[in-house]
Amino acid sequence: MTIGTDDGVEKYGTLTDLNSTSAAVADGQYSVAGDLATWTNSDDASRARLALQWQYASGTLVASAYLSIHARRINYTGVTDEEVPSDDYQGAYVGRFLLDDGLATATNSQSIADINLEGLKASQEYEFYIKNSSGVQISAGWDVEVVAVVTGPHA
Repeated sequence: MTIGTDDGVEKYGTLTDLNSTSAAVADGQYSVAGDLATWTNSDDASRARLALQWQYASGTLVASAYLSIHARRINYTGVTDEEVPSDDYQGAYVGRFLLDDGLATATNSQSIADINLEGLKASQEYEFYIKNSSGVQISAGWDVEVVAVVTGPHA
């Protein structure tokens, strides 16, 4: 089948690497502010695709291991930030990275997730966090890349 001129196709913004200096994340814990750089949704897209690269040094991943993804909206009134994600505040939850529970230790692995973005202004800024529900500590140096995704007519 050929994609027609006016058929809907996904279009992508610029892929942005958010790594700054990510610390290890223990099982059951959240990453901290500064682990990932702030991302600005300058395309005002309602969706994004995230790619995670990670590894762990020891232990066994639990079956159906995952990392929760949280997108904290910042500066939405110019100065006001959403609360930092925690067990008490999960309003910034946007999805999950599913992990390969057969992954060997000290092996780089990738996981991709599609999320919906709910901004409060044009060019909304986000701080991304993860909550580790894998059964192991995620090693320092994990990284996330993000790209805005929209659907539009095929050229």
